[in-house]
Amino acid sequence: MKKVAFLLIFICLSISSANATHNRAGYVAYTHISGFTYQVEVTTYTVPDSPADRPMLIVNWGDGQLDTIPRTNGNGNGVVLLPGVKENKYVAQHTYPGLGYYALSMEDPNRNGGILNVPNSINVPFAIQSELRITNTNDFNNSTKPTAIITPYAFAGIPFVRNLAFYDPDADFLSFELTTPRGENGQFIPGYSVPNGVSVNPLNGDFVWDSPQEQGEYNFAMIVSEYRNSEFVGSVTVDFQVTVYPEDFTGIISGTSGWPTNASNDFAITVEPDQSIDLGLVYSDPLQNSVEMEAFGEPFLFGNTASFNSDSSGSHYVANTFNWTPSQEDMRCAPYIVSFRGTSSSNQSTDVSLLIYVHDQATQANPDCFVFAGIDEESDNQTRRASLYPNPIVESVSITFSDEHIFDFTFEVFNASGALVYTQSGSTNRTLILNEHFASGLYFYNVSFSDRKIEQGKVVVQ
Repeated sequence: MKKVAFLLIFICLSISSANATHNRAGYVAYTHISGFTYQVEVTTYTVPDSPADRPMLIVNWGDGQLDTIPRTNGNGNGVVLLPGVKENKYVAQHTYPGLGYYALSMEDPNRNGGILNVPNSINVPFAIQSELRITNTNDFNNSTKPTAIITPYAFAGIPFVRNLAFYDPDADFLSFELTTPRGENGQFIPGYSVPNGVSVNPLNGDFVWDSPQEQGEYNFAMIVSEYRNSEFVGSVTVDFQVTVYPEDFTGIISGTSGWPTNASNDFAITVEPDQSIDLGLVYSDPLQNSVEMEAFGEPFLFGNTASFNSDSSGSHYVANTFNWTPSQEDMRCAPYIVSFRGTSSSNQSTDVSLLIYVHDQATQANPDCFVFAGIDEESDNQTRRASLYPNPIVESVSITFSDEHIFDFTFEVFNASGALVYTQSGSTNRTLILNEHFASGLYFYNVSFSDRKIEQGKVVVQ
């Protein structure tokens, strides 16, 4: 059965009242209203019986102004979604003075004690921040938002993958990366550490922990950045907690062996408008009789919606089919992110994520679409003189020049802030091997040729 929720839920099991905490997770989203006016929605997830309940929160708009805004959901009381989980939403509008960069933020005590990767965590505030850039080169921006439910429990020795299935109302390109959670005065928490085996897939947003070992509570933060016409236009940071338990878990999703993949082995499929997608999945758990699957993502939200229906079920298993026939209006450069999850006895399997590119032939030939996607490499080589492979980059990348004649070139790499981080010039080598180490994230490159032609593109480093 299909379940799509515009929620971010954190469930904490088997935690004593002595460890009860107020803030477990949160993020700040914004929507453009008109002119320089934006509506901001702060979402937090807390323990319902905490004495530190917050009917109001202070929001820093990032332009020198602060406002105290009331909780709006549940008649001002918040909404208890599940035992131990209360969702709180705080909504207000603000008009900015003009073009500029603004960091929207909220800070509130406190995190719970005993977080293994946050020193002295019980005295560390909970702070979340989003970035808004109002420029004269791009239209006004609406922030990206999550669509999936996330539960924060993992199991020792078992790989853990969660995907929030983010979507962007403006169809901007999204890039995902780990960041340090924020504490007092919105500053990065000093002494914070990331456990071994933790990473975030920059293309589809998978949070991966392969695999947790020490039992206990951990905090993480993931920043989701938006790019439009090669320009950074905003970001949202999600702060969340994961608890590692000793219990074994045997649920597994199967049926993906025939799915197409991109250069990084992420599941990724390209279809033309009006071409149907039908993908079957099976979730099984030999230790549980009651099992189900659910799916999240933008294709379930608006207009021409997708379906995820059960085809058959039995003891210990359920088989579902994902079906979507995107229309002409669904065509765009940026991919759609869909995630699938099995559930048995309140425990969730490792998520399976799928990138869907809705392109016609003209879109596939668009260098901007091709470079960011990291797929359909061959379709673009006929029109570009320089090609990069693989993209995303894992360890090294080859830059190959298709022109058989000798020509001068300059190859430059810029980070997301526009700073030049690498340059190389040459005239005789038709293939360059770039072994330079870059931090994970999104980069832009320029290739300038002697005939004054310039090629530009995006590259993702994993």
